[in-house]
Amino acid sequence: MNTQHKLAKSALLFFVTVCFSCFGLNNADSAASKTGIENPFKIENSVYEKLLKASVMSYGNNCRLKYFLNKLRNGEDVYIACLGGSVTEGAGPANYKDGYAYKFCDSLKKRFGANPPAKDGANIHFVNAGLSGTPSPLGLVRYEQDVVKALGHKPDLLIVEFAVNDGGEYYGTGAFEQILRGALQADKDTAVIALYSAAQYRNAQASMHVVSEYYNVPEISIQNAFNARNNLFSAKQFYTDVVHPTKEGHAFASDCIMSFLIETESRAEDKCCDVPEKYLKSPSFSGFKQILHDDENVKIDVGSFKYSDSQTQSTKHSSKGNFPNNWYHLPSSKTEPFIMKINCKNLLFVYKENAKWNDVPFGSAEVYVDGKKVAVFNEAAANGWNNSKIALIIDEETAGLHEVKVVPQKNKAFTIVALGYSK
Repeated sequence: MNTQHKLAKSALLFFVTVCFSCFGLNNADSAASKTGIENPFKIENSVYEKLLKASVMSYGNNCRLKYFLNKLRNGEDVYIACLGGSVTEGAGPANYKDGYAYKFCDSLKKRFGANPPAKDGANIHFVNAGLSGTPSPLGLVRYEQDVVKALGHKPDLLIVEFAVNDGGEYYGTGAFEQILRGALQADKDTAVIALYSAAQYRNAQASMHVVSEYYNVPEISIQNAFNARNNLFSAKQFYTDVVHPTKEGHAFASDCIMSFLIETESRAEDKCCDVPEKYLKSPSFSGFKQILHDDENVKIDVGSFKYSDSQTQSTKHSSKGNFPNNWYHLPSSKTEPFIMKINCKNLLFVYKENAKWNDVPFGSAEVYVDGKKVAVFNEAAANGWNNSKIALIIDEETAGLHEVKVVPQKNKAFTIVALGYSK
């Protein structure tokens, strides 16, 4: 090869490298450092970019998201929360911090963290409010404590992920709607993204899409992107089981979110729209709140439920129980009922399935509403792992005064993990 040809080849190689670098797509290392896109499966970058775009279900109204991105660009403080189940928590990889939520936060810091005065992303405040095995009704119960209180601020960006935990039941869809609506109404600048994870079983994204579309919320579907992969990577490369992603699968989910934000940056800003005046489904969860021990709308006689259970479900990033405001009946206590008088139109009841490694003998409890037995909840599940279970035990169109009584089984422990209501 003569010198002229060598120079021409070098010039072409330099041009191609620069072009790819402009988009942060020349290789995984460069992409990660400049855009936060990792390309964990090492797919041809142009093909990978198309695959990421397949995850976009809707750009929604981008007004709030644009405001969030402007704050990032200017180095202002931003508050981010990811609310969801075990996928959000980081289940799958050996290290939970390889989960998509953490990877996404790291990617934001890489892309925006050097902007003054936000050196090294110190302006990005993040809380992971993922909790294994929980559907959106439990997310609704936890929202104020695990998102707003944990952040110490209303979120600038809230990512909601419950598609693989919700079964499409009425109160699941209603709770999902209230999470979106409540966050949008609480602060006019809060941006919300509905994230639909992938699973090899059912996925509730179809029913959730109807709600998200009604509120003009951006939607990202990891399920759709996975289905569009055309054998570019295998299910075994993506999943550790039937739902929890591998380290690479989580990085792929993070890339889908980052690609979405990069594309949103380049799009024209939409005119801001108001939150719809009416609910899509039902306003039954309007004004929902978790019952804490100082709620003036609730009168409680704890009976023998006067202790606190330290062994409630905990997140991977904390060794403490996630529900410190619980009511615990010891097996050695007298069987005195928990009696609550409350003015409400609905009531969500959270209990747990005791971990099989816990040698405390747990049992069942009978639950009565206005003198009528409505449920019997058993906490002595054979495969329990302190996982939370939730049930709607009051569901009325209008608020009224109700009496709720919980009667524990003799010589067995029982924990009322949490309660939440609307009035």
